[in-house]
Amino acid sequence: MNAKAYSSKTFAALGVRNFRLYFFGQLISVSGTWMQSVALGWLVLQTTGSSLDLGLVVALQFVPMLVAGPYGGLVADRRQKRQILRHPKHVGRLGPRAGTPGDDAPRLDADAVPHGGITRAGESL
Repeated sequence: MNAKAYSSKTFAALGVRNFRLYFFGQLISVSGTWMQSVALGWLVLQTTGSSLDLGLVVALQFVPMLVAGPYGGLVADRRQKRQILRHPKHVGRLGPRAGTPGDDAPRLDADAVPHGGITRAGESL
């Protein structure tokens, strides 16, 4: 098989509009995540000058996945997909409201999106 045949098979999925949107959205998202991770490590190293602190910060980034991963796998194995996909929507709605008391930082609230999206902690529509 020649190179042209390989390239046409390799990138055939990019011919589908929805996949292109997903692919490039993921590319941007993952790039941003890596930039944030590198910037955080760089900040810790510049601030403290300690390689031990840098190692701890990098290691602690993986703790949520190490703790929640096995439980998530257990749930995924024992429940139906439809039942699982119903719950993240409700859990995600807790995030904007999970500020500390007295925190007046602007937040993006899913309920407020039709009204501009930004609310202050404790505000209601």
